[in-house]
Amino acid sequence: MKSKWMGIILLGVFTGLLIGLSVSESAKASTTDGYVFKTTGVKKYSFPRALNSNSRYLGKAKSRHTIYFYVKQVKARGTVYFGLRRATNQTLYRQLGSVPGRPIPYSATKRKAKLFYVPQSTVRRIHTQGKVQRVTRSPYYLVNTKHNFWTFAPGTQVANREIHFADNYNHQTLYVTGRVKTRQHGIYYRVETARGKHLSWIYAKALHVGKYQTQVHFFNARTKLDKAEWIGWNQGITNVAIRVATYSQSGVVKQILVQNDNNTAVLFTVISGKVWFQKVSTAHLTDAMKPLSAKLSYGNLSKVKLNARSQRLNFDLSYISKDELGGWSTTIGVKLSQTNENPIVMPDRTFSWEA
Repeated sequence: MKSKWMGIILLGVFTGLLIGLSVSESAKASTTDGYVFKTTGVKKYSFPRALNSNSRYLGKAKSRHTIYFYVKQVKARGTVYFGLRRATNQTLYRQLGSVPGRPIPYSATKRKAKLFYVPQSTVRRIHTQGKVQRVTRSPYYLVNTKHNFWTFAPGTQVANREIHFADNYNHQTLYVTGRVKTRQHGIYYRVETARGKHLSWIYAKALHVGKYQTQVHFFNARTKLDKAEWIGWNQGITNVAIRVATYSQSGVVKQILVQNDNNTAVLFTVISGKVWFQKVSTAHLTDAMKPLSAKLSYGNLSKVKLNARSQRLNFDLSYISKDELGGWSTTIGVKLSQTNENPIVMPDRTFSWEA
């Protein structure tokens, strides 16, 4: 009878230890602490050699700055070994046609984050990020869509994934509510929409402080020239920010602004019959002025050419939907010298296509 109760007690203790170990490992795996090698040249194995002589050799540590994350540990012959791996980042597929975007399955990404074992004494713990700072809810807008929104700032967690495409939130004011400085990738902001939808973390340089306004509205508010704005065919396509605006003086066109769909624009300036252009990376930031000496393609704009005889600037505008296999394309002409209110020559025909 005693042996029976003793067995039950030992089983309970053993189960408790396993649960405690599991909780401990889980806590370590979810922390923002990481590990770096104290020195280079440390040999990495798929399992401690002291426990399995058939363990695969995975190379030597080449850097003291690369961050790895704790996954599990084992003890062999009095030595504690840490099972470490680099961060596993799940990225999103861009939606194609009517097929929704899907996360890349973990099996497709785990090859980039092999688990390896090294003695605990060969690594040291570091903080992968500073303290998350709450900031006063402040307006920002996207200046590029190269960076998407992540559940955590990349490089700070053992597992991370993209949850929102940035270009789905272009052309609008977003709000920053938090800031964190990471050890590997710089500063990240915690972002939400104007209505409070939580988008999570994005690289700070993808954002610009201030409320969003289109390039056309920005230039309209700051020019003393007469202006006329033209908006292209919508054809049922939503979230298209293509605009064309002309700025005239005494009936003569002085500037033409073509706003692309990707939050950029091109500003053409007419000086003594010659056309100069500037690439506008955001509403507030403009590149240096250059002479239009060759065909220019930028964003939705292409095949730009000045016809000196007819004093017309001709260019193509095209749009291809990111969510549907369709779009439109047309050729626009702008009279540089005229007396009409609207100097834009409407095209004779347009064409559209669908998959």
